[in-house]
Amino acid sequence: MVIFGIRRPALLVFVAAGAASGLLLTTNNGVIYDGDGNVVKFRGIGWFGFNSAFSYPEGLWMGKDSVTQDFATNVWRMKQLGFNAIRLPFRFTDFEVDPIPVKHECQVAPALNLKYTMVPDSFPNLPRSSLDLPAEAPPAVPGSICSAQFLDTLPVYDRYLMVIKFYVDQGFYVNIDYHTTDPDYRLKDFNSFISNWTTLVTRVLTEIPEAKGRIVLDLINEPDGHKMTWQGSGNIGGLADYYIALMDALWPICPDCLFLGEGTGAAMVGANYGDGYVIDQSVVRNSGASDATPFFNRLVKKAYASQFMAAPHIYCGEVTGQTYGTSGKPLYNKLTMTFGHLTLSPGFCPTDGGACRVFGAVVDEFGSMFNSADEQTCFRSIVAYMNNELEAADGQHAMIENWFYWSWQPDSYGTGGILADDYRQLQWFKVNALTGGTSYMSTGLGLRPWYLADFSPLPELGTAPPPAAAPSNSPFPDFPPAGAHLLNPP
Repeated sequence: MVIFGIRRPALLVFVAAGAASGLLLTTNNGVIYDGDGNVVKFRGIGWFGFNSAFSYPEGLWMGKDSVTQDFATNVWRMKQLGFNAIRLPFRFTDFEVDPIPVKHECQVAPALNLKYTMVPDSFPNLPRSSLDLPAEAPPAVPGSICSAQFLDTLPVYDRYLMVIKFYVDQGFYVNIDYHTTDPDYRLKDFNSFISNWTTLVTRVLTEIPEAKGRIVLDLINEPDGHKMTWQGSGNIGGLADYYIALMDALWPICPDCLFLGEGTGAAMVGANYGDGYVIDQSVVRNSGASDATPFFNRLVKKAYASQFMAAPHIYCGEVTGQTYGTSGKPLYNKLTMTFGHLTLSPGFCPTDGGACRVFGAVVDEFGSMFNSADEQTCFRSIVAYMNNELEAADGQHAMIENWFYWSWQPDSYGTGGILADDYRQLQWFKVNALTGGTSYMSTGLGLRPWYLADFSPLPELGTAPPPAAAPSNSPFPDFPPAGAHLLNPP
């Protein structure tokens, strides 16, 4: 994705699948399950900062009061919107910088005022909760100190671990995302990179034992940006070697971790950075795309194969600069060729004749400014492909129900954020695009904020979830059609 205008580039039985596993988080036939056999669906959001020299989640200095400046309040707002997973970009070099002070005395917004910021300007045409405001009380701001968790003397590495723990304690799944835009000597030093990752995961599970079963490891963000191919080049080793070595080292430490492996080497067929798992040999020959076949040949023989998921990034023309293949059948055909083929039986079939395997997919980044008709059409097509519906139901890929929207804060080039430019108001047309129930996005992607009847409150660790609110029978308006409101959002 682009930041600040810079291109970067006891056994249990699975309820549905019938497979046995003792893991707290795993996949079977491409579906994610927790330790109780329940299906898990990531409804995630990205919040960068630990990869951009800020030494904390970016934006906590913005605005005028605790609504924008308090870390716990931001997390509370995410919860009310229905997000259950967070993607936390980092780079190892940022762990070594001096921490920037962030905790400070602030104006504390009254709880009622904060709750009113969570009321949409127009409701989607879906069954609504009987509540008028979020039921969950906002977090306190003791002593009027915003973001008090970020002690001035707390090293950045420890800050990152603290943020992971905070989210886990709030009931979130956490995507630990190695994410750098700069030439990073740590990445180019193969052994150092493996060692750094091993140290990080060891610290997470040692210092945050409750994180077991809640962690996703996003191994290398957008490998294309580092000129990585599956086979390797003169600049850097092969992505296949990196992924296998990382999982060989990390799986014994964290057998319950899911490994997200982003694709690469398919820009010549129109794939976004982060997409690219091409195994069709005719495509490889005719386009020069990097061949992912050797990687998957190795992966299917590993005991941790069920922990691996493809993690493509999908963007529209505002980010990619592309004017063709961003919607409709050209987009669907491209996505099936670059990663969708892995998600539906038979999935990947090794060249030695071994058993085929289906791999799940997490759309690890996607988003849009929704600032043109082309952007809106593209986003509708992405949603249709993920839902495997309408013209996108090609019979060659499965429904993709796990995702991380990019991003929370607004200063990401080409997408903006869920937050508006003032870091206070919410971009409700983006939220409604994820919920569905609007004239411009009928189905959405399953996000369920507090005001919808099937909202499931995210319980804090060790607590039972409160009951969902009963639906009301009151009428509610549809969101206006794509037009002036979307092209000129308030």
